[in-house]
Formats: sequence, structure tokens, C-alpha cells
Amino acid sequence: MDLILRLCLAARALGQYLYLYGYALPCLRAYSVLTSAVSVCRGYGTFVLINRYLFAKLAVSRNSRIDVEFHHCLALAAEPALASFVPSYRYFKGFFVSALVCEILYKVRHDDLLSHAVCIQQQLDLVGVSRSRLTLANSPQIQAGLTKFDQEFGSVITNKIRRIAIKYLAFGDYSVGLVHGDFHVDNIMLDAIGNCRLIDLDCVRYHSIRQFDPLYFALKLDCLTTNLFWIDSLCVSFATAGSNIAQSLNAFGISWSFGFGLTFCMDRIGQEQISHHVICPRSRLLPVFQALLCIDEDTC
Repeated sequence: MDLILRLCLAARALGQYLYLYGYALPCLRAYSVLTSAVSVCRGYGTFVLINRYLFAKLAVSRNSRIDVEFHHCLALAAEPALASFVPSYRYFKGFFVSALVCEILYKVRHDDLLSHAVCIQQQLDLVGVSRSRLTLANSPQIQAGLTKFDQEFGSVITNKIRRIAIKYLAFGDYSVGLVHGDFHVDNIMLDAIGNCRLIDLDCVRYHSIRQFDPLYFALKLDCLTTNLFWIDSLCVSFATAGSNIAQSLNAFGISWSFGFGLTFCMDRIGQEQISHHVICPRSRLLPVFQALLCIDEDTC
């Protein structure tokens, strides 16, 4: 079965590369979208094309979300507090080819990442934050994460997670508002004159838990030094009461709690499944399962 799956994935990749070099790139050059050689890498349902002057996301499957990202880009650009952070996207739609095009952007120095991230989050707060409460019923990403955990580890442990998540949603210290949804170190960039830009807007949500963005950023920043996957860094936080990411969270004015981290974990797993059709494997979830075995839910 694994062999069949690998062959199917290889055939799909081959078809996408044939489409890229046989049709899409000549088409983009014909319409002067790209006028020089590009480097290519694959993403979720897209190819990312980069040269000296611009980068473009080319849709290559139904899982591509470049149209969603462009829609969010237009919506955020209309907000005065966010207009300066929104990249200058152009959406190209041709015959059997669509691409999201932007000026070339540059990575932020490691030492400056946290300060830029805090600045962006402060601006996101200005768009509109409420102290309203979410529930599982209006949190489809958390529900999807719980369903995945139930499929892998059964109802006993999943019900424990569900109770902790319900308690956090009811009583946790969080606010509801605009959330980027994929707020990490690689999505904060600089333009040619040093202005900060926030890219990858396809997972934007307008009524979600604001503190999830800073937590994901803190975990991914920690991963730069530990070389861990974000979920492994989160499990270190479970074991150390968040000491590994405390400095970053403090910069955002956020405190760690187990319920906070666990609810975020379910939300993140569910978001990847809903938005990108990426199923988190059991091996990635196992450290969370093991961490939960040692936790008394009454203290969360």
C-alpha cells in the first residue's frame, strides 16, 4: 500500500512539473508576468517561482489557495492599521493558469524577528478585538483536531483533551479577533526599502483566538535553535510550563497555560487538515499523547 501511495505521489509530482515547464512558464512569459529565469520549489498545491525581481505562487492543484490569499490581501489592505504590512500582490488569471505575483521580499535578521512580530501583532489588535467567548461549536479547526486525535488514540484521551479545551474556551485568558493563522518567522519579510511585510495570508481568520498567532511564532522561533518540529517544541512547553518560549510570549504580553497550549495544538492540527488537506501523522501526535498521560486536567 505504501508503495502504491508513493507511486501515485511521484506520478502527481511528475505531472505538475510537466505542466509547469511545458505550459505554465511559457504562458507566464508570454503575458510578461515573468521575464527572466526563475528558481522553483513546491508548496501546498503550488509552485513558488523566484527571480531577482519578484516571486510568484503558481496554482498546480485544487488544493491551491492563492485565490483565497488574494481575497484576504484585499480585505486586509482596506484596514488602515494593516495596509503598510500587506504585500503588493497581483493576481494573474489566464487560460488554465493562475498565479499570485509579488515584488521580491527578503528575510528578516534573526535578532529583529521578535520585535517585528510584536509590532505586527499590535497592529492586528487595532483592527478589532473582543472579549467574547468561543465554543467548540464555532471552532471547526479545534473540532477537526479532536477528531483526528480520537481516530489515532481513542475516546478516553480525546475526551480529556475536549474537557480541557472546553474549560479554556470558557475561562481562559484570551481575546477574539483577526488571526493570521500561519504567523511564523518565514512569513515576516522585508521589502526592498526595509518595510515589514506579512505574507502567506491564506489561513487568515477574522473571528479566532488572537493569542494563537504569538504562540505559534514563539514555537517556530524556538525551533530555529532546537531544530525541533513545532509540535515537539510545544511538548517541551508542556513539560517545562512554557519556559522554553517564555521570553517570546512575554514580549507579546501573553502567559503560558497548559489549556492554552493544548487547545492551540488541536486548532493547529485541524487547520492544516481543513485548509491544506495535510493530515498530521500519528508519529507527530504521539508526544502530545504521552504528555497528556502525566497531566491532571483539574490543574489546567
